[in-house]
Amino acid sequence: MNNRVFLDTGHLTLFLIGLINQNYIGKFRSTKMFSKENFLKLFEILNGQKIFTTPHVLTEVSHFTFEEKMRDDYKKNLGKIIKNLIAEKHINFKKILLNSCNFYFGFTDISIWEA
Repeated sequence: MNNRVFLDTGHLTLFLIGLINQNYIGKFRSTKMFSKENFLKLFEILNGQKIFTTPHVLTEVSHFTFEEKMRDDYKKNLGKIIKNLIAEKHINFKKILLNSCNFYFGFTDISIWEA
């Protein structure tokens, strides 16, 4: 059984914010459509799984979360959590540019496809 799970921007943002403080979930523009229950279900699904994502998704997560006015504990813990829980799958940018879908999808979406 493959125990690696890819998280896209929305779910990774929910996961990270929920790990730091579940009360933040409704306070971020990027996660206000989620609830604490959504986080708990995601956490349950990811239990024991190896999480991976691409640098492009991590960049989007950073943009979505750091544009918010957040507490220092979030900023301090974000890097620690990413470092300890999430593996990064690097996709060469040339490979993204050569993908025939690059006229229809953004670079992040193509990096997900290639991952």
